[in-house]
Amino acid sequence: MPPELPRGGPDRKGLWLPVLFFICGLLITSVVVYHTQHVVRQEQQAQWEAEATRIRSDLSLHIYRHIDALRAYQVEFFTHPHFSEVAFQRVAQVLKIREQLPGIDAVGYVRPQRSPDGDGDFLLRVVYLYDRPGEQPALATHVQTDPVRRDAILRARDSGDMAATGPLRSHINPKRPEIFLVFLPLYGNGLIPVDTAARHESFEGAVFLALQPARLMESVLGAQPAVDAYVRLRFEGYVDDGSPQLAPITVYDNLASERFPEHALRTQLPLTVGGTQWTLDVAMAGQYQAVSQQWLAWAVGAAGLLISLFGASVIVVLQRARLHSQQRASADRSLRREAEVALHLRERAIEASANAIVIASATKPGYPVDYVNPAFERMTGYSAEEVLGGSLRLMHGMDTEQEGLAELKKILEEKTEGQVTLRNYRKDGQMYWSRVHIAPVRDENGAVTHFVAAKYDITQTRLYQETLEFQARHDALTLLPNRHALRERLTQAIAECRQGGPAFWVAFLDLDNFKLMNDSLGHTQGDIAIQQIAKRLEENLHECDMVARRGGDEFVFILFDHKPPRNAQASLHRIMSAVSRPLRLGTQRFHPTASVGIAIHPQDGDDPEVLIKHADMAMYAAKNMGRNTAQFFSEKLMKQAMQRVTLEADLHSALANQEFELHYQPQISLADGRLTGVEALVRWRHPTRGLVPPGEFIALAEETGLIIPLGDWILRTACKQAAKWRAQGMQPMRMAVNLSARQFRERELPVTIQCVLRDTLLDPSYLELELTESLLAEDVEAANHALRTLKKIGVTLSLDDFGTGYSSMAQLKNFPLDIMKIDRSFVSDIEAEHSGGAIVRAIIKLAHNLGMIALAEGVETAGQHDFLKEHGCDVIQGYLISRPLPAAEFEQWLATRQELLPHA
Repeated sequence: MPPELPRGGPDRKGLWLPVLFFICGLLITSVVVYHTQHVVRQEQQAQWEAEATRIRSDLSLHIYRHIDALRAYQVEFFTHPHFSEVAFQRVAQVLKIREQLPGIDAVGYVRPQRSPDGDGDFLLRVVYLYDRPGEQPALATHVQTDPVRRDAILRARDSGDMAATGPLRSHINPKRPEIFLVFLPLYGNGLIPVDTAARHESFEGAVFLALQPARLMESVLGAQPAVDAYVRLRFEGYVDDGSPQLAPITVYDNLASERFPEHALRTQLPLTVGGTQWTLDVAMAGQYQAVSQQWLAWAVGAAGLLISLFGASVIVVLQRARLHSQQRASADRSLRREAEVALHLRERAIEASANAIVIASATKPGYPVDYVNPAFERMTGYSAEEVLGGSLRLMHGMDTEQEGLAELKKILEEKTEGQVTLRNYRKDGQMYWSRVHIAPVRDENGAVTHFVAAKYDITQTRLYQETLEFQARHDALTLLPNRHALRERLTQAIAECRQGGPAFWVAFLDLDNFKLMNDSLGHTQGDIAIQQIAKRLEENLHECDMVARRGGDEFVFILFDHKPPRNAQASLHRIMSAVSRPLRLGTQRFHPTASVGIAIHPQDGDDPEVLIKHADMAMYAAKNMGRNTAQFFSEKLMKQAMQRVTLEADLHSALANQEFELHYQPQISLADGRLTGVEALVRWRHPTRGLVPPGEFIALAEETGLIIPLGDWILRTACKQAAKWRAQGMQPMRMAVNLSARQFRERELPVTIQCVLRDTLLDPSYLELELTESLLAEDVEAANHALRTLKKIGVTLSLDDFGTGYSSMAQLKNFPLDIMKIDRSFVSDIEAEHSGGAIVRAIIKLAHNLGMIALAEGVETAGQHDFLKEHGCDVIQGYLISRPLPAAEFEQWLATRQELLPHA
């Protein structure tokens, strides 16, 4: 035990010094607390004034952000002087007034109207008025009899800027809270005239907002105002108004009583809006300001008190330290007794330790053991008597080829501290992993006399680490090597080949139509299928070859090309045969196949990623060749891939560079020979490659998503051209435009078509939308809904390439289609000996039975023309009539045809 300290404090005669120090500290603390409270009050006042100014600024910005909505209507009026109700509603929807501008109660448009008395005066009539924008418009009203509203409109007209009213009751619903109106003038040419007379002359009306002050304040302050913060907004009158001063009108007050609390911090700030003067009165209760930062003065007082106590305590401690030093000599005996007790405690701790402890001699040959604790006996199975005086070499037995043994020998020879990991063996021969920490023990002279070693059984930790390492390099589903292990093995194989090792192939295998199997049976059965196929692949490899799962249904092989029958070609044949064996999953029986791409090292690449990429390219080539085959990588595949990349890059910039153009192919009625319509076909005029046919870039545009902006451009350009031809007096004809699958799935397609028709002034009946049969068969219910939505617009709908898809007759009869287009593949077989003509006759009859027009495309010979006319086909299209022509050439073709028609 430590020596007992004296129980008494310092002599009472010495207490005067700490007491004096404590009293002086309290006096100084009182002075500092007083000044702190003074500074806090000044800071509160400054902060509150800044907060009030911020509220005024936020309110002003919020009001003008609402008023900015009128600028959008002003721009719309400048762009479209005939201000339609649709345009007025569209601007409200685009601005999202209801969601983003909550202070707006109504929005409207006022138009001047000459007085029926003919006295030169005019009436002001509300043309559009939307109560809470986005809802149905309210009835138009006159504001002629309302002097406040009329005065604000005239002020806006004369000034060319916005003008506001004071608080008013809404004409729509007088029970609502008071509002104030803000008017923005509209002039004939969209510009503000320089003088008042010109403004009177070109005044076309005004757009206005009805704002609720209460909503504006709530959106600025939030739904829950700050505690003890009071805000009041008053209307004071009009700026530069010669009328008598009006009594202030309070439009917002979050304080129930008429007077602000006493001792409140208060400030009044002016606010001007459109020629009206308002006052923002902001206050904070005195109780809040007194409590909000009161902690600071208390903190200063507490700190001063603590410092005073600490100083006095230090003096007392110093006085006690002097007394302690006098008793130090008598404490040495007690300290020695404590050291003996501690040594005994350490001995007992070593005995009770759960870890094995070994003490060995550092001076004797072989480092004989001097001591082991009971934990060592439990860990190894050896008793202390069997180990003491002997060497610990028996722990590792004959397992001498361990890296840790060399490290252990170095630590013992250098007599340093260190740790090693070893495979040890218990007395019964069972292996276990141990972590051994070794430290030298020195005597009084610093010489190392012993080593103490602590042994930890880390077998479970080691097994866990090995499991993690396996999982990091192997696929969890199939237990095959993963892509990381594949990359390492490929790197090793390349290095071995450079040093004279065997050549090898990299094969990329992808299961054919695996998604269909996965979707039909579910992912669980799909995983079982992957596991079974992975087992087949692994069983059909030589021991030096490797298969890794790259992900999904993709596998990559390293096949070393030894002499037959162990060559790579034979291995590949076994792999494909193994995959194609029937596979049973539950009650279902499948016949899987695979497409394989091969890259050969070193001619196809000398880098792991390059070899895998080239094998992947070859695999996709095998897919395109019909699947269930193997394809070797070649420079031709690389060239095709580079061309695709280049074409995709050019395609991204083609639309911006206006490289696309439309050609038009006429459609002729077989009954009277008149022109019924044209089909708009896109062409790409590449700056270096010339005219690129659509077959080379439409599919790529679908894959990259560029078909959406390209399709919008085609639709708008075709409608604009059709409207132009109608304006030139050309005969009526439909403009047929193809819709891609991505366009058809767009939710905004009907809105887009309506906007295009409105912008181009084209009647919907002159627009025909062509859709493929396979597109409608993907989701019949969604397709039917979309078609009926388009049909309500008034456009014509045609079914393109009929006979090449998989739609059923039951579905087809429910679609609101107008035209059925016979695919050119059937038309080309009309004159052949097989059943092409019978198919065309059946399609024509089906179209007529469903109430559709039958249109044959790809008509190129007179024989096809006569056959179609004989069997009742309504309209034809093809090179027999004309190839697709640019707009100018089509106009010339049509003019020439009209000249010849009277002589026909």
